[in-house]
Amino acid sequence: RGVNRAGKKREIFRQIRQMHLGQFALRLLPIPFEGLADDLVLRFRMIAHHAIALHQPVGSKDGTGYRTFTWVDWEQASREIALGLHSLGLRKGGIVCILSETRAEFSLVDLGVMGVGGIAAALYTSYPIPEQAKSVATIAPDFLFIENPKTLEAFSAASGGVLPRHVILLTGESEGALSLDRLRILGRELADRDPHLFERILADIHPADPAILYLTSGATGTPKM
Repeated sequence: RGVNRAGKKREIFRQIRQMHLGQFALRLLPIPFEGLADDLVLRFRMIAHHAIALHQPVGSKDGTGYRTFTWVDWEQASREIALGLHSLGLRKGGIVCILSETRAEFSLVDLGVMGVGGIAAALYTSYPIPEQAKSVATIAPDFLFIENPKTLEAFSAASGGVLPRHVILLTGESEGALSLDRLRILGRELADRDPHLFERILADIHPADPAILYLTSGATGTPKM
């Protein structure tokens, strides 16, 4: 089912309150904030600048290091992702599936999809890969973000090699798939050619527009979008 952008904004704000931003920035943000989720991150970018917004563990599983993203990084990355998707043909109302565990890149992509007016459809990673492949086949999106090459290999096997037109890896590289870094490069190249395109796209997005699709838990039947 669709969830509008005002509801998505409230969820992002809930997550923001749990981050180590500090009470100073929170006091400067009026509540309620009646705008787009993209506006919310931009607002925090203006307030917090280089404060840490996202942490992503890297290296070994014992958490020896983190890749961090500031609010400036988050806004910039999501803008590049949005424009990269636009350059590949995503338009307002287009559905983008995301198959990934919770990680910083997921948040960058989620906001990037919304920034171009797309609808993010996250898949439950706890479900068997064949069930995820069925969900994607039902939705029939042109775009699928997958966490890493290993997951892509398993998904491709489960789907009989039938994949959306554009497959983008959040981490790593694989033949036939676009890397997230390459997608961001496409976004930067488009921004260089048309510096005001992103603002024009945002002007056509409204809080009542659909923002995400939820996959039901399957407690009362077959899981479905």
